Amino acid sequence: WFERLMTTTQQPNLEDVGSILAKPTNPETATARTPMWRRASTKIRTSLVFTKATEEVRVPDCTLTALDGFGELLETRPLHRNDLLLDSDEIRDLSCFHLNERFGLSKYTSKLKIGGVQACDAFSWTTQALFLGDKVDSGKGFPYYKMVRAGVRDTLHFDPHDPASAAAIVSCGGICPGLNSVIREIVMTLWEYGVRKIYGVIGGYKGVIEPQNWITLTPDMVKDIHRMGGTMLISDRGNPPHLDMARMLQEKNVRQYFVLGGDGTHKGAMQTFDCCLEIDHECAVVGVPKTIDNDVPMFDQTFDF
Repeated sequence: WFERLMTTTQQPNLEDVGSILAKPTNPETATARTPMWRRASTKIRTSLVFTKATEEVRVPDCTLTALDGFGELLETRPLHRNDLLLDSDEIRDLSCFHLNERFGLSKYTSKLKIGGVQACDAFSWTTQALFLGDKVDSGKGFPYYKMVRAGVRDTLHFDPHDPASAAAIVSCGGICPGLNSVIREIVMTLWEYGVRKIYGVIGGYKGVIEPQNWITLTPDMVKDIHRMGGTMLISDRGNPPHLDMARMLQEKNVRQYFVLGGDGTHKGAMQTFDCCLEIDHECAVVGVPKTIDNDVPMFDQTFDF
């Protein structure tokens, strides 16, 4: 299972520079893989073959360099699997609700092409970072969590060319670097997919229930906002009733709702999604994590940290 983890998630990432070009692999059908790891400019190839649990697990031939708190070398030795995962550690799946489960299967072929980037699928996972240290196997183990990775897909749930549907973007919580860049890229990418009705909500969650605070976003409008500080949508910390927000999304026929914020904002986004289901509104709620506190689980860093 350790090899399956490495093959499907590309983690732990033992390259000097991470790659987004890795092709996801179905662990149920894959038989072998020969990825490349680079360490100290030395290229090493190693074959990963899925083995039975009773067989010895092979790990990449990499070196672990341990330093003390003052940066002094403590030891240099081969990296062992138990440096990353103990026998008692667990990888737990955090399942994400899919609209297919409620509204039925809907598949549209994506026409978006990004050079060199492989489409993600159900076997494209991301996990919490595995950490090193003086870990003692007490038998209790440490739970790491994994989720399906966000990214380009071969098929879409919504028809991006549907003129009746729309997308909406809102930023909540505190101001942080990069907000305008994220807003810009969401608009540009939606436009590339074919979406032509894109709203920006002024004033955070409070603005969602105020129709006068909804503005139309286009590539021309956002093309230079990444040069500006703050957020063009004006962030706010208010939190009106989530059912009211869900009803406004339904009234505007918003099918894709992008929420930029931290842990509290994402809790609110989940509550809004639950309310959308309550009123039978088919809407994908997409959380874009930001934080200056580095307190969003599952993320080593966000666009602000």
